[in-house]
Amino acid sequence: MVRQQPGGVHARAALTLLLNAQVIAFAVLIGAVALPGAFLAKAFVERMPLQIHTAILDAMVIAGGLMMIFAAVRSLL
Repeated sequence: MVRQQPGGVHARAALTLLLNAQVIAFAVLIGAVALPGAFLAKAFVERMPLQIHTAILDAMVIAGGLMMIFAAVRSLL
């Protein structure tokens, strides 16, 4: 017996609809760009002093928090 999704679409049909050639090509492109970037970032971080790395991380966390607060205040107005 084949189980159906709540909408009446079989799981295999839903997967086929989601994974078309365009989605797969986009995923491969993102991976091709992200992989060398990760190795480049690793090389930078290995050469960076710990204090600078910590300061950059702190700045990014603070910036992210400020952006979330700004978005929350903006949605209230």
